[in-house]
Amino acid sequence: MDGVPHLTQRAIPPGDRMRYAFTVPDPGTHWLHPHVRVQRERGLFAPLIIDDPHDRGDYDVEFVVVLDDWIDGADATPDQVLATLRRGGMNARYETPVTAGKIPDRSRSWHYHVPAKLASPKPGITPMPIPARLASAVDYPFYLLNGRLPTAPHTFRAKPGQRARIRVINAGGASVFRVALGGHRLTVTHTDGFPVQPTTVDTLQVASGERYDLLITLGDGAFPLVAVAEGKAAQALGVIRTAAGPTPPPDAAPDELAGRLLDLADLRATPEVRAAEHALDVDRALYLTGDMKTFTWRINAETYNAEKPYAGITPVPVREQEQVRLVFLNQTPMYHPMHLHGHTFTVRSVGTTTSKTERPFPSGTRKDTLMVPPGERISIDFTADNPGQWLVHCHNAYHLATGMATIVSYQH
Repeated sequence: MDGVPHLTQRAIPPGDRMRYAFTVPDPGTHWLHPHVRVQRERGLFAPLIIDDPHDRGDYDVEFVVVLDDWIDGADATPDQVLATLRRGGMNARYETPVTAGKIPDRSRSWHYHVPAKLASPKPGITPMPIPARLASAVDYPFYLLNGRLPTAPHTFRAKPGQRARIRVINAGGASVFRVALGGHRLTVTHTDGFPVQPTTVDTLQVASGERYDLLITLGDGAFPLVAVAEGKAAQALGVIRTAAGPTPPPDAAPDELAGRLLDLADLRATPEVRAAEHALDVDRALYLTGDMKTFTWRINAETYNAEKPYAGITPVPVREQEQVRLVFLNQTPMYHPMHLHGHTFTVRSVGTTTSKTERPFPSGTRKDTLMVPPGERISIDFTADNPGQWLVHCHNAYHLATGMATIVSYQH
């Protein structure tokens, strides 16, 4: 069950149906969605929650939180947005008429540092000049939490003192959300479905496709659950209510948003799922590049064609049971949430594209989606234990639709 047409299975034709029968490999917070053009941008997705029979269930209530950025039906379709981006030139951007001029771009103040110049060590790849704008190229008119606007927020109900498990899924097409709960700290217990040693923070960033599980002991009142769209002056909002009181305003800005932010190094796997380090059989660099003039995004200067997956790209060849390392080098001014199908991986090191110095990550934490900031180099390892043809791609819907993908190809 993978859903990548022309690669791992056929697409479901209009009016047709397909029944999936599969053995669930791992419990956790997951989700399902298509990989056809920008269909996901039209709301074709759903949570997939797999309960762990061995989980002690150390919580009283459970909330599923789905974050989304929405434009379809407001003033354009996602396909029209994509067409606008492709003819936008070096300043490619879609500004919705609904909120034009009302959502200022704040990318200059975004959390990560971006080098002044991105050099390319790979022949034939020209680094992109870095514009001032670094966040999503789409100004969405609406940011939603469980399908609702901040002016009419979804309300989660519980009792004071109860422990809540909150499963956060970013189903957005192009937005990174910074999540915080007013008056509370967040204890992170899982990422992408896999347990980590509990770590407590004030706020965390969730890239498109990522999932996080949080444990919180709830106070007494009505509290804003805020998901700020990074680089924009806009947000999604929900309310966790344990008592009577006024509903938080749509623009609620809890102090926790400026508090301690979850760092990748905070995520350390629990012993039962920790991935051991092995000698490598395959070590492949994947250069993330692009062209803002045509809004085309590439891996290793090659553009993936969803209709003809093997045309014009060089897959990553692997054999069953090999130990594989992929090194993502982001040479663009954009953030790329990279997702590997059919496997989970561990983050082994983080550095920059212009330095040989790396920060090792021996924690063995397992993920399937990882945000690669501009100018950074991130190495991931995985075991080739699931034979097939598997997509590796940016989870930004518009980047995938314009070619930022390649294939992990099992060889016989």
